[in-house]
Amino acid sequence: MVTRTEPAVGAWYRNRETDARFEVVAVDEHARTVEVQHYDGDLEEYDFGAWSRLDLEELVPPEDWSGPLDLGERDDLEYGEEPGAEEPPEESVERLRGEWREGGSESGDNE
Repeated sequence: MVTRTEPAVGAWYRNRETDARFEVVAVDEHARTVEVQHYDGDLEEYDFGAWSRLDLEELVPPEDWSGPLDLGERDDLEYGEEPGAEEPPEESVERLRGEWREGGSESGDNE
C-alpha cells in the first residue's frame, strides 16, 4: 500500500519498502523533482511521478543529525556547548568600540 506524501523541504521520511531514511533538501516545481539526502550523506533525486509511487512515512528528524556531515566521533561533537561561548578579552572589545565611535579603518588605524 503506497501512502502519498507531499514532499516538504526539511522533513524526514522512511521508505517502507527499502527502510531508507532521508531528508528532503529541495523541491523544484519547475523541473518537477524532489532532491533528498540520505542519512549517510548520499544525494538522490526523484521526479514527481517516482516520488508519488514511494511508500513513505514521515519521521521525526534524527537526534544525531551529524550522520551525513562526517564530523568524526560522537564524543568530538561537544553536545550542549554553545559555539563561541568564550568571551573575547575586554581590551579587544573596548578597542573595537573606540574604533567604531571614531570611524576607524579596517586595519585598526584611526585616521
